Amino acid sequence: MRLYDRVAEAQWGQGGGQARLDALSADLGGPPVRLHDLALFLALEQGAPVALDAQQLAGLTRQLRFVMSPSAGMRLAAARAYGRAGESATAGALLQAALLQSLYPTRRDYADPGDPAPDAAAFLTVLAAFPDQGAARRIRGDLARLAQRQAASPAVMAPFAALASAAD
Repeated sequence: MRLYDRVAEAQWGQGGGQARLDALSADLGGPPVRLHDLALFLALEQGAPVALDAQQLAGLTRQLRFVMSPSAGMRLAAARAYGRAGESATAGALLQAALLQSLYPTRRDYADPGDPAPDAAAFLTVLAAFPDQGAARRIRGDLARLAQRQAASPAVMAPFAALASAAD
């Protein structure tokens, strides 16, 4: 997702971010979009001045159902979009899935070169974007408990230790 974040930053910087976000939004209600377009949509959403509206969220939900195995980075980006829009339950579910995927990655999970494995900082950054910080704190606590329950060893837990300290 890091490459898409850079492309989105450039599009916002050149004044074309909103037009591109709107064009991609229009496609969300139709047949499956390319994974590239969905990733760019999520990256552009991060720079948008306002959260996604109900129609855009419905389209995003529809398109995510077509993605067979989203990366942890894509799940984090989608969680940020839902969280910014006030859909904390959906965001929390995506964050939990991303955490489990991050605790036990497969080769396929990090097929995109240059994308580091998500760590606690990535999760905390997503949660910081939520307007409802009470929900963000609850989700952070849920993530900390999940990580502590699921981590097979201290080495697996190490990148996520900050989740536990942030939840206290």
